[in-house]
Amino acid sequence: MSIENENLIVNFDLPNRGKPWSIEEKQQLIEEMEKRLSTVEISKIHGRTVFAIEIKKKELLYEMNKNGKTIEELFELFGFPIKTIKEDIEFYRNRLELKATNKKTKEPGKLSKTSDDQVLISLKKISNELINLIKLIENS
Repeated sequence: MSIENENLIVNFDLPNRGKPWSIEEKQQLIEEMEKRLSTVEISKIHGRTVFAIEIKKKELLYEMNKNGKTIEELFELFGFPIKTIKEDIEFYRNRLELKATNKKTKEPGKLSKTSDDQVLISLKKISNELINLIKLIENS
């Protein structure tokens, strides 16, 4: 079952949802980014959520930059706005730092304050997405 419009895709039958990414699949994503395919198109190809594709894009940009590609080279390669590339790299860097901090400070079975805040933010986003989905269904 899936519901979609140009800004939202909710698919409950994604074959790769939650599965680890293979090296081949990451390489395929890089090729699709080079071809300037939309996140929605890539999501359909990979059988993954748009969110998963966005996070993996950020990870790949971060890794490529860490391994020597400049922001300008990433712009030339993928065509993403330079501001977006910088923001994505910073986002992923912060994500890694947060994970490392949580591993160091978390007691077994207990979330850190930062994790609690993240959960609340995620729940708010999910809630907003559900509201938009309900509106979409009502307007169908």
